[in-house]
Amino acid sequence: MTESQKASEPSSASATDITILCIEDEPEMIDLFRVILERKGYRVVGAVGGQEGLDALVLFGMGGIFVEALKDVVFRLAPLSEREADEMLTGVRALPILEGVRGQPGVDFDRLRECLIRLSWLVKDFGFIDEMDLNPVLAYPAGDGAAVVDVRMKVAAE
Repeated sequence: MTESQKASEPSSASATDITILCIEDEPEMIDLFRVILERKGYRVVGAVGGQEGLDALVLFGMGGIFVEALKDVVFRLAPLSEREADEMLTGVRALPILEGVRGQPGVDFDRLRECLIRLSWLVKDFGFIDEMDLNPVLAYPAGDGAAVVDVRMKVAAE
Protein backbone atom coordinates (compact mmCIF):
# COMPACT_ATOMS: atom_id res chain seq x y z
CA MET A 1 0.00 0.00 0.00
CA THR A 2 1.39 3.41 -0.95
CA GLU A 3 1.47 6.37 1.42
CA SER A 4 -1.21 8.12 -0.66
CA GLN A 5 -3.50 5.09 -0.31
CA LYS A 6 -2.94 5.09 3.44
CA ALA A 7 -3.86 8.76 3.64
CA SER A 8 -7.04 8.30 1.61
CA GLU A 9 -8.52 5.75 3.98
CA PRO A 10 -10.22 6.71 7.24
CA SER A 11 -7.79 6.07 10.04
CA SER A 12 -8.30 4.67 13.49
CA ALA A 13 -4.80 5.85 14.39
CA SER A 14 -4.15 8.04 17.38
CA ALA A 15 -4.46 11.82 17.12
CA THR A 16 -0.69 12.20 17.16
CA ASP A 17 -0.14 10.25 13.94
CA ILE A 18 0.90 12.43 11.02
CA THR A 19 1.33 11.23 7.47
CA ILE A 20 3.78 13.02 5.22
CA LEU A 21 3.29 12.27 1.56
CA CYS A 22 5.86 12.27 -1.19
CA ILE A 23 3.82 12.63 -4.34
CA GLU A 24 5.89 11.88 -7.41
CA ASP A 25 3.51 12.65 -10.25
CA GLU A 26 0.57 14.88 -11.04
CA PRO A 27 -2.05 12.11 -11.56
CA GLU A 28 -1.28 10.67 -8.11
CA MET A 29 -1.61 14.15 -6.56
CA ILE A 30 -4.93 14.76 -8.32
CA ASP A 31 -6.27 11.38 -7.16
CA LEU A 32 -5.27 12.08 -3.56
CA PHE A 33 -6.86 15.54 -3.51
CA ARG A 34 -10.02 14.14 -5.08
CA VAL A 35 -10.30 11.65 -2.21
CA ILE A 36 -9.61 14.35 0.41
CA LEU A 37 -12.13 16.78 -1.06
CA GLU A 38 -14.84 14.15 -1.57
CA ARG A 39 -14.94 13.43 2.15
CA LYS A 40 -17.50 15.55 3.94
CA GLY A 41 -16.00 18.13 6.24
CA TYR A 42 -16.35 21.75 7.26
CA ARG A 43 -13.76 24.25 6.12
CA VAL A 44 -11.95 25.99 8.96
CA VAL A 45 -8.84 28.14 9.09
CA GLY A 46 -5.86 28.22 11.42
CA ALA A 47 -3.19 30.88 11.12
CA VAL A 48 -0.37 32.41 13.07
CA GLY A 49 1.59 35.61 12.66
CA GLY A 50 2.60 38.80 14.33
CA GLN A 51 5.08 41.62 14.50
CA GLU A 52 8.74 41.35 15.37
CA GLY A 53 9.34 41.65 19.09
CA LEU A 54 5.79 40.64 20.02
CA ASP A 55 4.30 37.22 20.72
CA ALA A 56 2.62 35.69 17.69
CA LEU A 57 -1.16 35.65 17.40
CA VAL A 58 -3.02 32.45 16.54
CA LEU A 59 -6.26 32.73 14.58
CA PHE A 60 -9.11 30.20 14.25
CA GLY A 61 -12.39 30.50 12.37
CA MET A 62 -14.49 29.23 9.53
CA GLY A 63 -12.28 28.72 6.50
CA GLY A 64 -12.33 29.07 2.76
CA ILE A 65 -14.29 32.11 1.60
CA PHE A 66 -16.13 32.32 4.94
CA VAL A 67 -13.14 33.74 6.81
CA GLU A 68 -13.29 36.82 4.58
CA ALA A 69 -17.06 37.05 4.23
CA LEU A 70 -18.13 36.37 7.83
CA LYS A 71 -14.99 37.43 9.73
CA ASP A 72 -15.97 34.90 12.42
CA VAL A 73 -12.51 34.43 13.93
CA VAL A 74 -10.93 34.20 17.37
CA PHE A 75 -7.38 35.23 18.35
CA ARG A 76 -5.05 34.11 21.15
CA LEU A 77 -1.35 34.59 21.88
CA ALA A 78 1.05 31.77 21.00
CA PRO A 79 1.88 29.29 22.32
CA LEU A 80 -1.53 27.85 23.20
CA SER A 81 -2.50 25.66 26.11
CA GLU A 82 -5.25 23.07 25.68
CA ARG A 83 -7.67 25.36 27.52
CA GLU A 84 -6.85 28.30 25.24
CA ALA A 85 -7.25 26.14 22.13
CA ASP A 86 -10.63 24.93 23.43
CA GLU A 87 -11.67 28.54 24.04
CA MET A 88 -10.79 29.34 20.44
CA LEU A 89 -12.75 26.38 19.09
CA THR A 90 -15.82 27.24 21.15
CA GLY A 91 -15.45 31.00 20.70
CA VAL A 92 -16.63 31.27 17.10
CA ARG A 93 -20.23 32.14 16.29
CA ALA A 94 -20.28 29.13 13.97
CA LEU A 95 -19.88 26.75 16.94
CA PRO A 96 -23.37 25.22 16.53
CA ILE A 97 -22.43 24.24 12.96
CA LEU A 98 -19.16 22.70 14.10
CA GLU A 99 -20.99 20.79 16.86
CA GLY A 100 -23.38 19.35 14.28
CA VAL A 101 -26.87 20.47 13.30
CA ARG A 102 -29.82 18.84 11.54
CA GLY A 103 -28.40 15.37 11.82
CA GLN A 104 -24.92 16.34 10.66
CA PRO A 105 -22.11 15.03 12.87
CA GLY A 106 -19.92 17.38 14.86
CA VAL A 107 -16.30 17.89 13.84
CA ASP A 108 -13.25 16.24 15.39
CA PHE A 109 -12.56 18.87 18.07
CA ASP A 110 -9.69 16.82 19.49
CA ARG A 111 -7.81 16.94 16.19
CA LEU A 112 -8.57 20.65 15.65
CA ARG A 113 -7.29 21.42 19.16
CA GLU A 114 -4.11 19.52 18.39
CA CYS A 115 -3.66 21.38 15.09
CA LEU A 116 -3.97 24.77 16.79
CA ILE A 117 -1.59 23.86 19.60
CA ARG A 118 1.00 22.44 17.20
CA LEU A 119 0.70 25.48 14.92
CA SER A 120 1.22 27.82 17.87
CA TRP A 121 4.33 25.96 19.05
CA LEU A 122 5.72 25.65 15.54
CA VAL A 123 5.99 29.40 15.17
CA LYS A 124 7.29 29.72 18.74
CA ASP A 125 10.00 27.08 18.23
CA PHE A 126 11.03 28.26 14.77
CA GLY A 127 11.37 32.02 15.02
CA PHE A 128 12.07 32.43 11.31
CA ILE A 129 8.40 31.70 10.54
CA ASP A 130 6.75 35.13 10.26
CA GLU A 131 3.31 33.91 9.19
CA MET A 132 1.62 30.62 8.46
CA ASP A 133 -1.91 30.13 7.14
CA LEU A 134 -3.70 26.78 6.95
CA ASN A 135 -6.76 27.51 4.82
CA PRO A 136 -8.76 25.53 4.36
CA VAL A 137 -8.45 22.79 6.91
CA LEU A 138 -11.17 20.22 6.32
CA ALA A 139 -12.58 19.29 9.73
CA TYR A 140 -14.06 15.81 9.50
CA PRO A 141 -16.58 14.19 11.89
CA ALA A 142 -15.46 13.30 15.42
CA GLY A 143 -12.83 10.58 15.32
CA ASP A 144 -12.02 11.13 11.63
CA GLY A 145 -9.44 13.90 12.04
CA ALA A 146 -8.77 16.80 9.71
CA ALA A 147 -6.89 17.47 6.49
CA VAL A 148 -4.89 20.61 5.77
CA VAL A 149 -5.56 21.36 2.12
CA ASP A 150 -3.48 24.51 1.62
CA VAL A 151 -0.60 26.05 3.57
CA ARG A 152 1.01 29.43 3.00
CA MET A 153 4.13 30.32 4.95
CA LYS A 154 6.16 33.50 5.08
CA VAL A 155 9.66 33.20 6.50
CA ALA A 156 12.03 35.92 7.65
CA ALA A 157 14.65 37.14 5.23
CA GLU A 158 18.18 36.19 6.18
